[in-house]
Amino acid sequence: MIRTQVLLDNQTKKEVLAYSSLHQKSISQIIRQSLRSFLINSRTKKQVGLGGLQKLLEIKATGGPKNLSERIDGFLYQSS
Repeated sequence: MIRTQVLLDNQTKKEVLAYSSLHQKSISQIIRQSLRSFLINSRTKKQVGLGGLQKLLEIKATGGPKNLSERIDGFLYQSS
C-alpha cells in the first residue's frame, strides 16, 4: 500500500469517526472501501453508456431524408 493524505472537512471527519467506531473499522479501511465502491460504480455507469452506444451502432440504419440535419428541429419538435 502507498501512504496517502486526505483532507476532510469537520462534518465528514465526525461522520467517518462515528462509522469507524460503530463498525470497528479504521478510517483508512473505510476510505479504501468507499473509493473502491465509487470507482466500481463509475466504471459500471460508463460501460452501460457505452453498451447503449454500441447497440445504436449495430443498427446500421441507412436511408431516411437526405436533409435530416437541416430539418432536425421539425422532426424532433413537430406536433403530431
